[in-house]
Amino acid sequence: MVQKHDILYNKRNTFYKDSQQKENVWRQIALSINGNVSTCQTRFKSLRERYSREKNCLETDASGAGCTKKVIWPLMQYIPG
Repeated sequence: MVQKHDILYNKRNTFYKDSQQKENVWRQIALSINGNVSTCQTRFKSLRERYSREKNCLETDASGAGCTKKVIWPLMQYIPG
C-alpha cells in the first residue's frame, strides 16, 4: 500500500513536507484496509525501522564485523532495495 505513495517516504518527492497531502494519503490507505490512520502510520514506522536495522545488520555482517544475527527477518524478501 505505502509503496504506491512515495510522498510518505521519498524525501525527494516535491510534496514530502506537505503534511496535509500526507494525511490524505494515510486516510486513503486506512480506508482501503478498514483501519485507522494512526495504526497505519505506527505500523509503517515500525516496519521501516526494522528494515533499517536488518539492512544495517546484513551490511555490517558482510564487512566481517558486528552483527551476529543468524536468522533473517522473513519480511526482508518483500522489501525492494
